[in-house]
Amino acid sequence: MESLISGVILIIDPNPINWTATQRLLDCQGYDVCRARDINSAIGLALRFKLGLIVCNDRVGDSPGPELVHRILQNHTHGRTAVMFTSKNQSAGVILRCHGFGPAMHLKQPVDPAVLLELVERMLGVPHNVPAPRSNRPVDMSRDCPLSSGFQPTMVPN
Repeated sequence: MESLISGVILIIDPNPINWTATQRLLDCQGYDVCRARDINSAIGLALRFKLGLIVCNDRVGDSPGPELVHRILQNHTHGRTAVMFTSKNQSAGVILRCHGFGPAMHLKQPVDPAVLLELVERMLGVPHNVPAPRSNRPVDMSRDCPLSSGFQPTMVPN
């Protein structure tokens, strides 16, 4: 299976205070990051870029995050995209849920920066303590999917 590290991280959150800190953190670590406040801008960005990871708030306006991500991924033909949802109402810990588009991690906000970086590394297949490759850097496409390697999330039904 191909590694996900060659894609852009799309942050979808209507609250600029939340996504600005997350975007800065990921950008400082060497990831290509873009952000969207609503469904229209998120779909537009997904059509323009190959996505490696979507970090989405559990609610975006009146829409549930999983529905929004499902709509984005229906139009996204660039391969498998990892998904992470954040919510203030989420239980503590990392919970893996299956959705119509595939598995997604669910995390409680605020997410500790060190935890967020570790999860992003695992989801994108970036070796720990190695700079994240920007899109203009060479990418190792031989790694297995990191969702199943050494990560023990809590499994819950929808």
